[in-house]
Amino acid sequence: MSASKYGENISIIKKRWPKLAAQLDKTPVPRELKLLRTNSRYPTLGLDIGEKMFLFHSKDHPLKEAQNQLSKVVIPSEKNVLILGTGLGYHLQVMADILHRENFVFLIEQHPPIFKLALQWVDLKAFLSHPHLVPLIGKDPEQVFEYLKGYIFHLANNDLVELKHDTSYLLFRDYYDRVLARIRDLIVWGKKNFEAGVRFRREYQKNIIYNLPFYLFSPGISHINLDGQPVVIAAAGPSLEKAFSVLRETQKKIFLISVDTALKPLLRESILPDLVISIDPTEKNYSHFQGLEDESALLNVPLVIDPQVYYRIPENYIGPVFSPRLLDSKIHDFFSDLVPDKGVISKGMSVAHSALSLALSVGAGKIIFVGLDLSFLPNATHVKGAANFSSSLSGRKILKVRGRDGDVFTDDVFFSYIKHFEVEISKINIPIYNASFGAYIEGMQFIDPEQIFELVSTKNISFPYRWAPPPRNTIEERLLQWSNSLKEINMYSEELLKKDELETYRIGYSRLKRFGVIIDIVEETMEAAAVLLANRSLWKEKELKDKFRFYFEQVNSHCTFLLREVKNADIVGRAR
Repeated sequence: MSASKYGENISIIKKRWPKLAAQLDKTPVPRELKLLRTNSRYPTLGLDIGEKMFLFHSKDHPLKEAQNQLSKVVIPSEKNVLILGTGLGYHLQVMADILHRENFVFLIEQHPPIFKLALQWVDLKAFLSHPHLVPLIGKDPEQVFEYLKGYIFHLANNDLVELKHDTSYLLFRDYYDRVLARIRDLIVWGKKNFEAGVRFRREYQKNIIYNLPFYLFSPGISHINLDGQPVVIAAAGPSLEKAFSVLRETQKKIFLISVDTALKPLLRESILPDLVISIDPTEKNYSHFQGLEDESALLNVPLVIDPQVYYRIPENYIGPVFSPRLLDSKIHDFFSDLVPDKGVISKGMSVAHSALSLALSVGAGKIIFVGLDLSFLPNATHVKGAANFSSSLSGRKILKVRGRDGDVFTDDVFFSYIKHFEVEISKINIPIYNASFGAYIEGMQFIDPEQIFELVSTKNISFPYRWAPPPRNTIEERLLQWSNSLKEINMYSEELLKKDELETYRIGYSRLKRFGVIIDIVEETMEAAAVLLANRSLWKEKELKDKFRFYFEQVNSHCTFLLREVKNADIVGRAR
């Protein structure tokens, strides 16, 4: 072993990925992994499985082998690179010379001891210093899926070059195939979300603008502290009916969060939740609240909204509205210095995922789901009385999965929800129970609804409104600043479009950045901004005039849209 090589390699990892460095320092190398001499000064790696020794590299010259294998590989600068398996890292050393600075490089290795040996024997400083290297060492396929969500924009908008280390892939094919499947699933999911974001970009941003009175002048969720009390979450699966009697009898003992889909069925059974949560941004979601505008029972039941929720829902809700902050919203960033901490909830993939995040955020000590079937009865998709109830399964891609009492039927959408729950629950250190009768979710313990009696105690809830909204004149000044900047951007983009010159567009694109968060708001959901950002060879191409023109046309159009909606939203005037 070369102590100097390991020291130099690990020092880079310590600076960039300290948790990985700590993991590797503690990782022992098992006896089954053996370093073997070759006909050169470069060792090879062997895996001794008793009857046979598998070699990861050539017996002759491992470095030359890697050089020959990669000699004809050409990686365009705009591509993503996925490397499956490290071996002793000879191919990684060679790749440092053929990668471009613009490439995003995702390195997957199932076994940390193998990567540790590579750091000990091969000079990987250049490879480890690549600005967009993402090492995922010892991660299971679901962890890879979750981690790479942070890179979904790049994965969804640029092609992927897959490079498999032959022996690693041969020996651990099941693992790498599952990783590949999850990454491909992620790319499909990301492209669909990207397309939806482009298609509905203005509707989503309009919701945030119209919901600003609640973000600016209403409480969030940071003032709620359940201090370890149990929380029941009511989802809207068909088996919610089996929990109605228990929920009625335990109302004084349980803290009940209802997803919006389950609210009407609960009220119909005289069950009043303590919180309701709604997150979906489409007008269709309003159907869960229609007819409840004058429901006096809800006067003291807060509605927790995702700030992107369809704006008519909080606008017409009879009770109080709590609005946490929306992470990664440029509009909220614009007001963040004026608004005290409001707490956050994770969107997840469904309102039930967000309800789980909400329960954790307010201090639940244990969580019990009811109606979380994520599967269907032959004649029911949801509990009766839910706005999206259907007695037909037509048009769904039906799958069979493990359930509470044998196999149950779900679809591809609910299956993705199940997997997302499993990933999220793996990060949680409090008990999660499922008093439902549908799909099995790893990490949740099935119980009967009657067992809820054993898990709850007398609830103690109060929501002290420790909330000091910013002065209205301060908000008015900030809104005026926003409007004036939008008008200035609009005029500037119109001037550039009249000139219609590539070099003018290039300079103008750079100068727009001086508007900071204002131009970020304009670009946030613009297709053209995404196209330019995804184009990593932006400043190398010659034929960019049409792309830039498309960008400035959208900037101009989106500024006009924002100016209109900010005025129509009457943000200060509509504040409760």
